[in-house]
Amino acid sequence: MTIRSSAFIPILVAGLTVVGVGQSSRVRSADPIADMLQRVSDSSYTSYVKGLEAFSTRHARQPNRDSVASWIAHQFRAMGLTDVVVDSFAYDTTRQWNVIATMAGTQLSADEIVIGGHYDSQSFIPWQAPGADDNASGTSAVLEMARVLRACAYVPRHTLRFVAFGAEEMGLVGSEWFASRLAYELRTVSLMINFDMIGTRRADQPDRDVSVVWYDGAYDEARRDSAMLSTYTTLTPTLTTAYRTASDSWSFAKRGIKSVFHIEHDFSTVYHTPNDSSTRLDFAYATDIVRGGLAMLLASDAMAATAIAEESAPREWSLEQNYPNPFNGETVIRYQVVGSEEKESGRGYQVSGEKSEFGDPNTQYQVTNTRHISLRIYDLLGRPVAVLVNGEKPAGVYTVTWNAAGMPSGVYVARLEVAAGSRERIVDVKRMVLMK
Repeated sequence: MTIRSSAFIPILVAGLTVVGVGQSSRVRSADPIADMLQRVSDSSYTSYVKGLEAFSTRHARQPNRDSVASWIAHQFRAMGLTDVVVDSFAYDTTRQWNVIATMAGTQLSADEIVIGGHYDSQSFIPWQAPGADDNASGTSAVLEMARVLRACAYVPRHTLRFVAFGAEEMGLVGSEWFASRLAYELRTVSLMINFDMIGTRRADQPDRDVSVVWYDGAYDEARRDSAMLSTYTTLTPTLTTAYRTASDSWSFAKRGIKSVFHIEHDFSTVYHTPNDSSTRLDFAYATDIVRGGLAMLLASDAMAATAIAEESAPREWSLEQNYPNPFNGETVIRYQVVGSEEKESGRGYQVSGEKSEFGDPNTQYQVTNTRHISLRIYDLLGRPVAVLVNGEKPAGVYTVTWNAAGMPSGVYVARLEVAAGSRERIVDVKRMVLMK
């Protein structure tokens, strides 16, 4: 970490098998996110941290930096990821490396999601910089999340970029290079999830707090992140604006990319020293942060997939965001319906003397004041869990309340389907977070 002054597509999760889990979560249900989080392994995460620590130093000016980048790339490839790139950039007179592993999404036109952490370390003795907390803990979060997704044969909607950034301690150099490349290549990112120093927790305190740093324009994303942490882990998230410019997420946030940044609440007393070793880390605490981050990624991938349908839906038929969101128990959903002008051969009245909007000056059509409306709630596997409306409705604005008292915590999707004509249907969707 660098401290300086100043249309609905459900998640398809294949091969889910519940295995041993370290720190227990609050959720025990058929929720697909909870099922996947069971695959986060304390031992796997710990091995990544200790593997990075074993280099003794990962300082950007030390000659072993090539070996460190190669080791990280090997870990990604060992998971079965085939699109792994070690991307070089210059810092002063040295070559530095970002390691980028890509999981291609099914929606090629969609924005990307970046999951990142920096792997270089810092110390007043550069050749003794084990950097277990800063930032083997964050890089290992990125590795573990990628490993779990591969183990579950997860197919993302949006292309996911897992990035281990180099030379963060030199001034966010690696993330600056990567973010600038995004702009140069005309790629867009809907979300950046950052991990930096997530392994320290004071043993003399009973709390399990974690800081979620939010940036201008991304407060809703930070609240969603906090909801995922509260729902799926035993952690207590705290929203804060501290450390905003101190880690790689700043390279994205300052370019207008929505970003969230996870950092330990009890700040390490030995960071940037030779004493930043794994013996001082609380691995159960760190892997719970990984679980929360993975829940955030899964929810965001599903939510982002609905954005395409939302943007294409006509404004005349609208489904508004439920309120409150996140919610506990009940939430209110508001939607709008308008009348229609529908072509009907042999009925209605004659349009003559000018071309109608349907292209034929003799087209006959009628004005109908009702629509067939379907408003249903789905879970992230695409299973319907509630039917709120199913029938004819006249034009107007409506509200309906969904009582989800019997449903498990998680992300749900409200899907409004409106008959727009004899053969056409309009679909609008909104995502909702149930947090108990």
